[in-house]
Amino acid sequence: MAMYTDILVVADGTDTAVSHAVEVSDAFGAKLHALYAFDPSEADVLSEKERAGAVERAETAGTEETGRVAELAAERGIDTARAVREGVPHRTVVGYAKEKGIDLVVVRDPGADAVSSNLPTRAMRLSEVPVMTVPDGAEADGYDSVVVPTDGSNPAVNAAEHAVALAEVYDADVHAVYVVKSAVHDHEDAPRSTVGLLKEAGENATEEVVSLAEEAGVSATRAVVKGTPHEEILRHAEDFEADLVSMGKLGPGADERGFVGSTTERVLHRSDLPVLSVG
Repeated sequence: MAMYTDILVVADGTDTAVSHAVEVSDAFGAKLHALYAFDPSEADVLSEKERAGAVERAETAGTEETGRVAELAAERGIDTARAVREGVPHRTVVGYAKEKGIDLVVVRDPGADAVSSNLPTRAMRLSEVPVMTVPDGAEADGYDSVVVPTDGSNPAVNAAEHAVALAEVYDADVHAVYVVKSAVHDHEDAPRSTVGLLKEAGENATEEVVSLAEEAGVSATRAVVKGTPHEEILRHAEDFEADLVSMGKLGPGADERGFVGSTTERVLHRSDLPVLSVG
């Protein structure tokens, strides 16, 4: 099962992502990396002197913010590393994660905040490691219930493994769900019909998640439902009072170009819960 030894949190002056990163780092005994990334694009239109001043102010802010994260982590006995880097934020985050062998990236999802709303989505798309996006208001009190949407794809199975690893550490329950789209489900439901085959695929996919959980001694449920995928996933999370959704970021046959507007992104942007996206 997945284990975390190095976790990266994007420091942005709020406690949204930091609290979850500290929580998971403590639970897994992982080292916490605090990264402050600032974008020089706005400063580029300034004179050389003005730009130097803007960069200096950003570096000072980054040093203070990563220091604050380190202090919070130290209260839990967590080993930390700090970095302040200039560059396009999502590329800086992904580059740091690759350079340092990061196992998990934790970043705040600011919602409608136009300044930084692209960071979590773009980092998630490019990252080779799982990314946990945390919306404002999602408290870090551990994880008692984890929902795992699955379609049987490799990313979905990988997401299930991460969900089970977290559930094992936190003694949480795992809830697997497969959604048959309403437009398909309304067709004739017979054993070898399209609907019948999809239901069978759903039973197999959710059973695989349950088997992973049972092997780890984790309690699990499974369900095959019909509806609009992101809506049913969020409803499932609400029904089980979930603390986290863990899902593959790309489904069968998808690629980076087809990822915009995917179920994962729709869940991410509509969820009040942290979403763990796994490739």
